[in-house]
Amino acid sequence: MKLLANLRFMAREVLDNRQRISRLAWHDFMVQTTSTKFGFLWQILTPAFQIGTYWFVFTVGLRSGRPIDGVPYILWLIAGIVPWFLYSKAIINGSNSIYSNSYIFQRIKFPVGIIPIYSLLSAFLSHAIELAIVLAILLAFGFFPGFFAFQLLFYAFASFAFLLSLSYITSAVAMLSRDFQKLLQSVIRFLFFLTPIIWPPDNIPAAIDPFLKLNPLYYLVQGYRDTLLYRVPLTGHPLYAAYFWVLILVLFLFGITVHMRFRRNFVDML
Repeated sequence: MKLLANLRFMAREVLDNRQRISRLAWHDFMVQTTSTKFGFLWQILTPAFQIGTYWFVFTVGLRSGRPIDGVPYILWLIAGIVPWFLYSKAIINGSNSIYSNSYIFQRIKFPVGIIPIYSLLSAFLSHAIELAIVLAILLAFGFFPGFFAFQLLFYAFASFAFLLSLSYITSAVAMLSRDFQKLLQSVIRFLFFLTPIIWPPDNIPAAIDPFLKLNPLYYLVQGYRDTLLYRVPLTGHPLYAAYFWVLILVLFLFGITVHMRFRRNFVDML
């Protein structure tokens, strides 16, 4: 019963503040693009530099950039690493969202539950720009996904559901201990190599592949690639999709419980 009450409270808080959420998300995004001399251009240059670095290391340096399933390695890399840019940024920002905005609810009564939401939406605005660039590159190479591009909306929603569920947990834990941020950064670097971003899943021994697929980012990254490069429908991996959404439901309910358990004490934790 308490869980249902928490869900109703959070749903009402989000619905009552939906316009505030959109305004704050847009403001947060614009601050990132206008606080430097080159502004919006960094939304393009930053991922371009990162992609170029990985491409050079694995294609030129290690000479391992062979085509994968008939797709040039650079395109295969872009299709997987662009969603990773979102995940790595959003996980850190989400975990730090409540602490970094504590000056707000210290002074006025503020709906704390919306803070992780608009923090994530700001990251998704940057992600939308990067995806548009990816689609343009794929079109130039003749790999445009066509109608399947609409599946990106599904995987973006799935990504948001996962990141929000995780943010409700990590943002509360980060208020309990600032050391958690350091630990989380190390975990993200570890997850980068456990997720098929720079290596193809076929390279993994069959014995350990099921364990790697427990990582929900595995499902999301593969979903982006299936959509952008291989035109695999959403029904292509039904059992894996079922596992993902059951996991998200558990994470979300646990995240709401953790958030509601500690939110009244957030000011005292500062």
